[in-house]
Formats: sequence, C-alpha cells, structure tokens
Amino acid sequence: MMTFELTLNTPYMLKADHGIRDGDMFPHWPQNAERVEIHGSEAMMVVGRMGSGWQVYVRPKNRHPVVRDEMYGRFPDEPHQQNFVDCVRTRKTPNADIEAGHLSTLLVHYATISYRLGGEKLMINSETEGINGNDRAQAMLTRTYRSPWVVEEEV
Repeated sequence: MMTFELTLNTPYMLKADHGIRDGDMFPHWPQNAERVEIHGSEAMMVVGRMGSGWQVYVRPKNRHPVVRDEMYGRFPDEPHQQNFVDCVRTRKTPNADIEAGHLSTLLVHYATISYRLGGEKLMINSETEGINGNDRAQAMLTRTYRSPWVVEEEV
C-alpha cells in the first residue's frame, strides 16, 4: 500500500533551508513539506528530500519519540556532479542510475494518475509497468505527441 500527499503549497508548511541541508540539525518533520515517510512493521523512517537527512523512529517511550538511527543531510550536488563526470570518462554506471530514477518516477506518475481519477486504486503490473484493468488510467501513462517530436512505440 502506498499513499501520496502533496503539502508543499500549504502556507504553514516549510522547505528545508541551507542551515538544515548543510548543518547538523533536522527539520521539524511535521511541518516539513519535503519529507517522505516510510512506515514499516517495526519502525517509521522520515527522509528529507534535497539533503535534509533522515531519522528512524521506533515505538515511543513515555510519550517521547525514540530515534533509533539518523544521519544529517548534505545537499548532494557536488558528489553527484563529480560521479557523473567520472562515469562519462570511465563508462561505469553512475550512483544515480537512470533506471533507478525511472522506477522511482513511475511511482509519482501512478500517484498523479490516481489523483486525477479521484483517488482510484490502481493495480500495477510490475512486469510491463502498465495499469491492469483500468483503461482510463492506462491511457494517462502516455501522451499524444506533436510532429516531428513523435516517440515511436517499441514493437
């Protein structure tokens, strides 16, 4: 089960500033509009996008949060840029490989499609990356291109 919420345009929600991204502090997660929450069977992880760090919370003790693990975030531009240049030179696979980006971006596309269809539950085919049993949703995975910028379908 996956849930997607978009809170960035809510006036009281905040983006992490450079003091958080480059410093040794974490955002106030409940008001951080750039957070990703991962709820597991034993813990919850909050990950800040754009270099805000991450924290893993386990069951509270005496109503106080318990952080099991954490790492401060650093804005990742310089290491990624250097890794890209190194991979161009060596032909190695970059740390931020396009396939990983494709798969994670698909989740955002699925969430947007579900939202546009009024929150419909989508059944994703993991082999084809299509949407099973919902022609309206499946149609939203592609667009109509204008000539001469047509992307040909693979056969």
